[in-house]
Amino acid sequence: MPAHRQRFRSGCSAPTRERFYRLLRACCAIVEQLREPFAGPMELDETTFGGARHGKRGWDAAGKVIVFGIVKRNGAVKAIPIAAHSQSELMRQIQAHTRERSLYYTDE
Repeated sequence: MPAHRQRFRSGCSAPTRERFYRLLRACCAIVEQLREPFAGPMELDETTFGGARHGKRGWDAAGKVIVFGIVKRNGAVKAIPIAAHSQSELMRQIQAHTRERSLYYTDE
């Protein structure tokens, strides 16, 4: 059942549902950390999610989360939230989640 339908069909309170999905996301994050690094051709890019459209827009907008994504050519995906949109942070994530001598397709 999708998460947005849980609020109408479940017999539990909102804090209980939120705790369940928070634990579920934490388990998914742990499993993601245990996956083998990608090798071969892959595409790399970063984007922002969340935040209201009021005020600043783009990378410096308030309430936005920067997410770095790695898409393998066979369809496997890794999405990693990062603290800053800097070259050093991106290189650290690339080295942590990919193997050496892979082929990278980026926008830079």
